[in-house]
Amino acid sequence: MLDADGKPMPGTAGVGSGAVSIVPEGADPSLPPVDASIEECIERRSEMSADLIKYEEWSRIIVGKELSKVIGLIFILKVPYFEYPQRLQFVFDGVEGGGIFKCGGDGASLELTSSPLLESDIGEYGNEEIVDVSASEPFCECIGRKLSELHLIFSSVEDANIGVRFSFEDGEGFCVVNWGDEINIKKMLTGCVRKE
Repeated sequence: MLDADGKPMPGTAGVGSGAVSIVPEGADPSLPPVDASIEECIERRSEMSADLIKYEEWSRIIVGKELSKVIGLIFILKVPYFEYPQRLQFVFDGVEGGGIFKCGGDGASLELTSSPLLESDIGEYGNEEIVDVSASEPFCECIGRKLSELHLIFSSVEDANIGVRFSFEDGEGFCVVNWGDEINIKKMLTGCVRKE
C-alpha cells in the first residue's frame, strides 16, 4: 500500500510482476521496500501461501488490463445496502472469471475466491441480489482505465491480508478492505486506519 506521497506503507505488500514488495511493520516508510520473491514470502508466512499465490497469479493476469465492470452481491432488506457488499467481482477486459472477493472465515482476511456469485432469499431477513455497481463511487472513476498495480494490505494486528489497493494508470484507485467482517470500499484509507 502506498501513502499519500506514493511511498510504501508499513505492513503492506504489493504484487504484480512476480515479486512482492514488503514494508515491515515499524519500518521507516521513506526507505525503499524490501523486495522478496514470492517463494521467500511464502517461507515467511507459510500459512498464507495459498492466498499469496492466488493474488500473485491473478495480478499477473489483470495488471495492464482495463477494468470493465464491478458486480456486487448486495444484501437487501427493504433497501439495498450498497455500502457493505457481501461479495465483489472485478471484471477486466479479456479476462475470464476470477476476481471475486469475500470476507474470510477468520473474520479478518479478504479472500480472493473463484466461487461464483449466487443470489439467495433469506425470507423475512431479506435477500442477496447480484447488482452491477460499476456506476457507484469510487468504481465509476476507474471503469475503462488500465490497472497499473495491485497491492495487498496486511494487518500485523490480525496477522492477515485484510485488503487490496487497486491503482490505475492515471493515479485513480480504491481499496477493498475487510473491516469488522464486512467488505468496505474506500478511495484511500485514513491515517487512523493505517496505523491500526
